[in-house]
Amino acid sequence: GGEPKAPARKVQLMRIDSLTCIQEDGSDDDEEEQPDSAPVQMHDGVDDDIASATKEAWYTRAKISVDRSPEMMVGGGVRSIVYKAQVNSEESVIKIISLKDTDDEHLQDMLKCLRLTHKINHPNLCSFVGGSFSPDGSMLFVFSELMAESLESLMCSKHQSRRAGKLAFLSRVWRPRIATTGSWICDIARGLSFLHEYRPAIVHGNLTMANVLLTADHSIAKVSDYVLNSRSHTRTEHPSEDINALGLIAFQLGTGKLVR
Repeated sequence: GGEPKAPARKVQLMRIDSLTCIQEDGSDDDEEEQPDSAPVQMHDGVDDDIASATKEAWYTRAKISVDRSPEMMVGGGVRSIVYKAQVNSEESVIKIISLKDTDDEHLQDMLKCLRLTHKINHPNLCSFVGGSFSPDGSMLFVFSELMAESLESLMCSKHQSRRAGKLAFLSRVWRPRIATTGSWICDIARGLSFLHEYRPAIVHGNLTMANVLLTADHSIAKVSDYVLNSRSHTRTEHPSEDINALGLIAFQLGTGKLVR
């Protein structure tokens, strides 16, 4: 036989507010946990706004376990990466955002978004669990509810299954049932309506099939990535942009055609 495969890399972030580096799972198991009432320890020279934010209501002192194998990666962007994780032993999603070269205006807007959205609770919005910083202030960790899959991943997997099938009478384009499509669109609309009617109003600004997520039984759709989406720092979007995006999602579900 060939050489044995290396085990999947599992890392433990331990207590996020006292993180000094990403450690291999099992190391520092005897680390003494600090009580929740203890002040958060940040490195010298950390931005004053970041240090002050550790005392705010959205800041979460949590023990995080992250398996950084490729199959556990949910998504990412230029400055961020998203993994499935365990937050205080509960399944969640962690978005790791690099704050390197982030200007003060952008940082202030990110903190404003976190203060605003941590109070939001709606059945058609993915729950924002909380957030934290690395001790040197170079990374922001945002924790949110773990869902089964996105509308985009569901449609892609259904299309691939149809193309691989041998039943000629089946269309290679998959579309959900009309009633299911209607239910999902109503769910998304309710979530957006809540955001738009919030005071101050919140505009998603980047609504796509990829950030509408489904429960395990596909019965409920929830809007995600509204806490810190890729353009949240501008906050110049108008609610009509979200409505246009919802129309495009309805088109894709109704026709079975993904628009990239």
